[in-house]
Amino acid sequence: MVSTTIQRDDMVSTNIQRDDMVSTIPRDDMVSTIQRDDMESTTIQRDDMVSTAIQRDDMVSTTIQRDAMVSTTIQTDDMVSTTIQRDDMVSTIQRDDMVSTIQRGDMVSTIQRDDMVSTTILRDDMVSTPIQTDDMVSTTVQRDDMV
Repeated sequence: MVSTTIQRDDMVSTNIQRDDMVSTIPRDDMVSTIQRDDMESTTIQRDDMVSTAIQRDDMVSTTIQRDAMVSTTIQTDDMVSTTIQRDDMVSTIQRDDMVSTIQRGDMVSTIQRDDMVSTTILRDDMVSTPIQTDDMVSTTVQRDDMV
């Protein structure tokens, strides 16, 4: 189980709790990277921007970039649950190697996956979410007020 918590007010705290390790990174305008033997990598970059990437052996990659609040929860045991909370949008992705669901403030998309499904959602406020599935989930959320 991987739990990632990000708090922002000139400080980012990332807590990764595993069965065999607990790592906490408090930071203030710096870059922290954690890499593990089982291919879990968490990178946080900050300057009015938070970027969190998690990669595991089962090829789950989640990247979040924005200049406000990001709440990301990832649980891995042949299941990935990613929740992104925004001021105007909530995205939820759950997969059990079969189903992905994206819920937004103004739309709901459901993806039933077998081998290869690629879905891109574009919004007026420049939110782009591509999903590619072939034993791999990649989720990217980008805003128009950051790179």
